[in-house]
Amino acid sequence: MEDRVVQTLISLVLDPVCEELSGQYSYGFRKHKSVHDAVSRVRFIGKKSYSPEWVLDVDIENCFDTLSHDFINEKVKPILFNIGRNFIKRWLKTGIVEKGAIIRPKAGTPQGSVISPILCNLCLNGVDSIVRPDNPKVNTKEYKALRGCWSVRYANDIVLFARTKTRIVNEYLPKLETFLKVRGLKISKQKSKIINLKEENLCYLGWTFKLVPRDLRHNKTGVNKFVLLTKPSVKGIKRIKSKIKQYFKLNAPMSFIIRQLNPIIRGWVNYYRISFESSKVFSKLSGYILMLFWKWTKRNHPRKNKTWIVRNYIFSTQTHSWLIGIKNSTGSTILLVNPRTIPTIKVTAVKTDKNPYYDKEYFENRHKVLIIKEFRRKIYINHKYKCAACRELLDFSEDV
Repeated sequence: MEDRVVQTLISLVLDPVCEELSGQYSYGFRKHKSVHDAVSRVRFIGKKSYSPEWVLDVDIENCFDTLSHDFINEKVKPILFNIGRNFIKRWLKTGIVEKGAIIRPKAGTPQGSVISPILCNLCLNGVDSIVRPDNPKVNTKEYKALRGCWSVRYANDIVLFARTKTRIVNEYLPKLETFLKVRGLKISKQKSKIINLKEENLCYLGWTFKLVPRDLRHNKTGVNKFVLLTKPSVKGIKRIKSKIKQYFKLNAPMSFIIRQLNPIIRGWVNYYRISFESSKVFSKLSGYILMLFWKWTKRNHPRKNKTWIVRNYIFSTQTHSWLIGIKNSTGSTILLVNPRTIPTIKVTAVKTDKNPYYDKEYFENRHKVLIIKEFRRKIYINHKYKCAACRELLDFSEDV
C-alpha cells in the first residue's frame, strides 16, 4: 500500500509532462480521453472521400514485460529528481515470486502497478512521427503527400493508415521496427497484419471496422462511394451472450439473475452505444435474452401457462420493448435491462490541441454535454452553457 501511494505521487508529477509530450492521436491512459475517442478517430479517418483503405494493425509482443529499463530510466531522468528516479529503478527491479523463487526482472514494468501506464506512454510517445514526420502545415506539398497517412494509438494498441500497401511495407514497417527496438520491443509477426478495409475487417478495441459500398437506397446524401461500418466485434458479442447464458442456467430466482446481469448488460451496452450500427446488435441481443428467459420459465414453472408468466414477469405493453422484472418483498419492481431500449449516442470528437491542465473549462463542459441528448446539447453549446433567461451558468444537476 505504501508503494502504491508513492507511485501515485510520482505519477502526478509525470502525468503533466507525459501529456505535453504525447501525440495528438494517442488516447490510452490519458486524462479525459477514452476508448470512445480512439474509436471516433478511426471512424473520422474512414469517412473521408480520400479515406485510406490499407491499415497496419500492430501488436507489440509482450509490451509491458519487455520494455527496456535503461530506456525508461533515460526518459524519466530529465523529469524527476534523484529520489524519484531511485524509486522507479527500485520498482522496475522488484522481485517476482514464482514457484517459491524470487526472480529479478531485467526488463518490463511492474504488472498492475499505478506507475506502469504512464511509463508505457512515455516510452511509446512518438509513434505518430513514423506516419507524419515533422507534422507539415496544412495545404503544403508535404501535407498533401501525406494525405491518408494517420496513426491511432490506445496504450500499446496501434493502427497505422495509408492509401497504399507499398507505403506500409517500405516506410512504416522499417521505421516502426527501429522505433521499437530502441525501447526493447518488437512487433509480433503472428498477430500483426496488413489489412485492406474493403476486403477484410479491422478488429480494434473490441470494434469491427470495414469499408463497404454505399447503399444508395438508404443513404443518398454522401458523395463517398464507400462508408466505414463500425459495429461490435463478433468476439465481444459472443462474450456477452456467454455471460448472460451462464446466469440464466443457474437454479436461482429471477431477482438474483436480474441483479447480477443488470450491471453486465448496462456496461456492455454503454460501451457499444456510440455507433448507429450497434442498434441492430442490441435488437438481436434483446431477442436472445428473451429466448433465454422463456427457457428459464419452462424449467422453473413447468405447470404455468404463458398468461401467468406474462402477468408475473413482463412489465411492458409496448411492442418490441419488453421489460422482464419481478416484484420484491417491499412491493417495488426490479427490472432487467433491455438492450433494445437503450438509444445510441453521438460522441463529439475531442479537440487534440487541448491540454487538460491548461484547458480545464473545455474538458469540464465536454464531459457535461456527452450524456445529453443531441437536441439539448446544441442548445447548451449555442448559449455557452448558460441559462438563456438569467444568463447564470448551468450546473447540470437537472435530470437530463
